Parts: sequence; structure tokens; C-alpha cells
Amino acid sequence: MNLSLGEYRALVAKAFRGAGYHWGLTEEAAHAACQLVELGIDSPALITRLLEQVERSEPVDLMPDHEWNSTGGGPLCPICVGTSIADGGRADGIDIGPTFEPIVIAPFIRALIRAAEPCTYRIDWVGGGCDVMLDWLAPFGDLPGRPVRIAVRRLEGVVQPLEGSADSAVQVPRSPERTRTARVELDPTALATLEAFAHRVYAPATEASRRAGAGGDL
Repeated sequence: MNLSLGEYRALVAKAFRGAGYHWGLTEEAAHAACQLVELGIDSPALITRLLEQVERSEPVDLMPDHEWNSTGGGPLCPICVGTSIADGGRADGIDIGPTFEPIVIAPFIRALIRAAEPCTYRIDWVGGGCDVMLDWLAPFGDLPGRPVRIAVRRLEGVVQPLEGSADSAVQVPRSPERTRTARVELDPTALATLEAFAHRVYAPATEASRRAGAGGDL
């Protein structure tokens, strides 16, 4: 299924709302998902995996505490981590506890970079990482299949991106001049997962709601 970024954004927001996130976090999640698409990352695969991983957790338990560990004692959600980083306004020298899909925090870190002061933030995890610049992302190594500890540090200037491994889960163009996309392609599995989570925000039909006119025949 081929969707516009606006359609994708709305679907992701509803999906996170269906997973129990409050509206503020759902908007942040949708914004990050669209930025990842624009920057060449397979956002639907990451987002659907994340939703499946956090499904049995309360969002409040996925938030970081002041030491960047989960308040619930389990893994962290990258959306919760990213919003905390953005709210704090810094991402240099941070060591973060086990986190699902850590590349999802990249758009939040990118928001800290100003055009007048070019720099690179590097997100590291065991076996891989991602360099974050103002105009592009450069993952290297492998994406983790489980929650991993991550470290974030600031590098001065814009660095030459590292080459990813041959079996890297993402394929990212190496040129910042690449053409950006205004649409996103979802495979049937990703679309079905997002729609299933999104459907939870709709109240089930009841006899009382039907008498009040909901879903009435035209």
C-alpha cells in the first residue's frame, strides 16, 4: 500500500494511541516515523516492530528516569527517550538503558542540530549505531533485534559516514543530496499491524450509540 506522508502520519498516531500512548506522545511518534521515511529509513518495519514490543507494557513504565533507565524496570521506548532528550535540549554524553529500536530516537536528536552550528551526533549500540546530521542519517553495523544499551555523544563538524555491514537491516543512500520522498510504501503485514492497533481507538458499537444516531442508515 502506497500512502502519502500525511496518511501515514495519521495512521501511526492512531496506532500509538491504540497502544495506550497519550496524544502528545502519539504526535511525537508520528512525526518521528515520517522523518525516518524522509531520511531513507524503513520506518514502517521499525514502527510495527516497536508497537509489537511495547504492546504488553504501560507507556508510563517505558519512560526514562533521571538516570536514563526505565521507570518500570524493563526496556525503554525510543519515543519516550526521544521526547525526554528533546525536552532537555541536550544529547551529549548520555548513557541510556536497554531500549527498543534505538534508531527511532534519531529524529529527536536531529532536532537539536542548528544549521549555524553543524555537528554530528553518534548513537552507539553493540554491533552498530547511527550518525545523525542535520540533513541525513547514516546507520552503520546492524539494527538490534532486542533491547540494547545505547550511548549518545556529540562530534564536532559533519563526519564521513561509516559503511554499514553487508547484512544491515536498512539501506541508506550515502549522499545528502539524495531525493526525498513524499510517500511511503507499506507491505501488507506492516499495514495490517498498524491498522489493528489503530482500530483500538474506535469505540465498539452499542445499542445505546445506535439509538443516539451513531452509524445510522442514510
